[in-house]
Amino acid sequence: MTTRPWKHPKTASYYLRRGVPLDLRALVGKREKVSLGTKDPVEAKRLHAIALLELEQRWAALRVGPRRLSEREAHELAAPFYDHWIGVYRDEPN
Repeated sequence: MTTRPWKHPKTASYYLRRGVPLDLRALVGKREKVSLGTKDPVEAKRLHAIALLELEQRWAALRVGPRRLSEREAHELAAPFYDHWIGVYRDEPN
């Protein structure tokens, strides 16, 4: 199914809108709607392609299901959150 950016009639912002495949509806819901963060139609087309690829990758990962992470992968995922938390609460831990 080919999709294109959808322009909101009131805000003129562009979105990716896509119906969720039947096999994923119990996990995701009936429809995906992702803001492309632009009102420029040319930029919307570019961002739409990126968002659509990311959405398809997320759906593929949902179909595969959960997997165990290696210790390294877990650290790589947690590090940005830890760094942010330390940056915010270093001087005021409470």
